[in-house]
Amino acid sequence: MLLHRSIHDGFVERLIEVARSARIGDPMLPDTNVGPITTAPQYRKVLDYMGAARQNVQRIVNDLVKEGLVAFASNPHHRRAPLVVLTDKGRSTFEAAMSLQAPWVNKLSAGLRAEDIETTRSVMTALRRRLVSDRDAEDEA
Repeated sequence: MLLHRSIHDGFVERLIEVARSARIGDPMLPDTNVGPITTAPQYRKVLDYMGAARQNVQRIVNDLVKEGLVAFASNPHHRRAPLVVLTDKGRSTFEAAMSLQAPWVNKLSAGLRAEDIETTRSVMTALRRRLVSDRDAEDEA
């Protein structure tokens, strides 16, 4: 994950807050955020997601290397998994994109109250849970 330094600290704080507040338990209860993988179809789905994500990430990284935006560096913690680092071109491209993105987000969110944004997030999360639940039920049928 790439984060601009201007949002890094706030993002990490929010990520920690979300992780600490995650409710682990019975996935059938409405206030559970994280539940166990209890069926073979769920397990296969997770494996499929992991495989697809890994392949997509590798393709994207390879494209970024070709464009000169990132490079591979040795990883002191894992010989077979190199680190991906921004090049000077990648860093300047990222900073240029962020300089365009920040005003756009500010304009987009102008006049919205934090409470309204949180309500929208809650509604979207609930809808996503229902959609996933419906899809899982169809997969198991």
